[in-house]
Amino acid sequence: YEQMLNRPTKERNLWLAGCQKELSKMALQKVWIVIALSSIPPGRCLLHSKWVFKLKRDGTYSSRCVAMGFTQVPGIDFTNSFAPVVSDVTVRISLFCG
Repeated sequence: YEQMLNRPTKERNLWLAGCQKELSKMALQKVWIVIALSSIPPGRCLLHSKWVFKLKRDGTYSSRCVAMGFTQVPGIDFTNSFAPVVSDVTVRISLFCG
């Protein structure tokens, strides 16, 4: 993020517009909630995030805010996780019917 802020004004403004767009999308989807630091239970920590910037081939400036989930402790910060994955059977049926 600091490197992006040190870019020339025109380029920096394009990146910042991408950041605002990303934050707006996340706010609409209610990705996070605002809490007081005093409400964090002892022994727990907040999940941090960082910005990832990418200049796409078509010349657009893409900004993404990504969670640094590797700081979570299984059993303390979460009990289970979910990742949408397609099974082999689904792929075979799709290919057969398609």
